[in-house]
Amino acid sequence: MRAVRLFWAVLAALCLAGCASDAARGPRVIDVRLAEIGDPAGAPAVDGGLPSRVTLLATVENPSRGIKISSGRLRISYRGRRVVMLTLAEAVKIPPRGVSEVAIPLRVNVAHNSAALSLRAAVRRRDASGIGIETEVSARAGLIRGEAAERGVVPLEKAVPTRLLDIMWRTLDEFTESLSESGDDE
Repeated sequence: MRAVRLFWAVLAALCLAGCASDAARGPRVIDVRLAEIGDPAGAPAVDGGLPSRVTLLATVENPSRGIKISSGRLRISYRGRRVVMLTLAEAVKIPPRGVSEVAIPLRVNVAHNSAALSLRAAVRRRDASGIGIETEVSARAGLIRGEAAERGVVPLEKAVPTRLLDIMWRTLDEFTESLSESGDDE
């Protein structure tokens, strides 16, 4: 079961990073990679030793002013049932005018239900049709503050640009292979 939770943590983290704006003047996510899976240093293990945090490194191109994302939440569901929720663990700053790597620390909560196993099978088949996401973000650029939230569940294929969906599938393959090598594939 540990591997199933780790698998969903990675999927949710990649989706959250992929939900960045592709607007002409806004920041654009170029690449995403998994930096760390685990608990903060010195924190006791929770839920049978399962990690409660994931950190991503996103390569972001930002043509305009710096942005501070103060809070964010992403929920992933499969066929109408919530499976994973990620919450931004601390504020994230995207530097202005240039390309930079941004660390995205996330808290992870994975449901223990049959939808989690069904979602894992769909990801292995590359079938994004039943996968949906809901997002909430609060950010600031200079003096401008804003909040955005999706109304209802949005299909994964509409919420995440195709190029980032390809990165997500590749990263999940690498992650699954590393679990098989360690002998922890369930």
